Amino acid sequence: MNMEHKKRLNWQIWTAFWVGILIALWSFFTLFQSILAPFVLGMIVAYLFQPVVNAVERQGVPRYIGILVVMLGFLVVVLAVFLVVLPAVVAQAIALSEALPMLIERLRTEVLVKVEAELDLLGISREDIFGSSEEIVGTLVGAVRNWVSAFTGKLSSVASVVAFVILTPIVSIYMLNDWPSVVGSVRSILPKSYARTVVELAQAIDLSVSKLLRGLLIVALIMSTFYTVLFLVVGFTKYALLFGILTGFFVFVPYLGPISAMVIGTTLAYVDTGSPLSAALVLGVFLAGQGIEGYFVTPRLVGREIGLHPVWIIFALLGGGAVAGLPGFLVAMPMAAAIAATVRFVLNRYQHSRLYNEDDEDDEDAISSSSAGGEAASSIESR
Repeated sequence: MNMEHKKRLNWQIWTAFWVGILIALWSFFTLFQSILAPFVLGMIVAYLFQPVVNAVERQGVPRYIGILVVMLGFLVVVLAVFLVVLPAVVAQAIALSEALPMLIERLRTEVLVKVEAELDLLGISREDIFGSSEEIVGTLVGAVRNWVSAFTGKLSSVASVVAFVILTPIVSIYMLNDWPSVVGSVRSILPKSYARTVVELAQAIDLSVSKLLRGLLIVALIMSTFYTVLFLVVGFTKYALLFGILTGFFVFVPYLGPISAMVIGTTLAYVDTGSPLSAALVLGVFLAGQGIEGYFVTPRLVGREIGLHPVWIIFALLGGGAVAGLPGFLVAMPMAAAIAATVRFVLNRYQHSRLYNEDDEDDEDAISSSSAGGEAASSIESR
């Protein structure tokens, strides 16, 4: 068997192996998506806190003590969110759901009447605009109603399901404790001829995923605080916490999330108060937040070279949710970052390979040969 045939066979084996892995993962997520969410969340938590535990261990502290301290701190934060923040958010979401019929009626009888009057002065057909406006309002109202009910339902189910409260920390603790042995086991089974490349690729993926997730989480917390405080300052007090937290965490769903929150929040502020100034102030908070997050916070905490294209993020989130429900939605962002890091790694290797630089080498050889021939001819002529 010649070398070329052997390489082709190796590539076929590796391709079949990875295709089989992908099919197995897809089948696994499809079959068990209803119970996977706390396990996936536990693994993500372990992944995020694993560098902290490693740093504590390097200081001479036993690993189990580092895990205990980190997880106790995490549980304190989670309990604070569940006991303080979450009830207030759920209360505001329920209040919005209950006030929705009244807000819809006010939108139709007050806001649309004013809009129609202005359009009538401009000579625009009132009937056509009213009909299209009714359709737009109906669509918007249906979207808001579904959004609010789904949000409150998810929060209520998560808050009431003990699995999230118990299983997530347990999975995280086991993963943090076994992390070094798992990494060592994976390295030990890698083929020696590919071990170095696989380790370099894994390090590139780890850098991209960890920086993206930790950075976006910090950005979400900062922007949630920013929006909530500013909404309270401008008088959008009824739903400040609800829209503040949601808009802050919509950093994980670029464009679609913030734009929908901005449209709904600004419309809600105007309908609820009847004041264009109030709506303008709320809109100003949304626009200021998007500017600060897009140009200052995210580039500094995530990095432009690590950040993913918004279209790729939206596709990954929608695809993950469609394939595996909530677990797929949870792993969509890490998977997107891992795939992007893999593509960058492969392209970098390709651009430094002989295949990419072959023409340049041929051209250089031709140029050097031509130069050598020219020098030889000059030497002959000089003789």
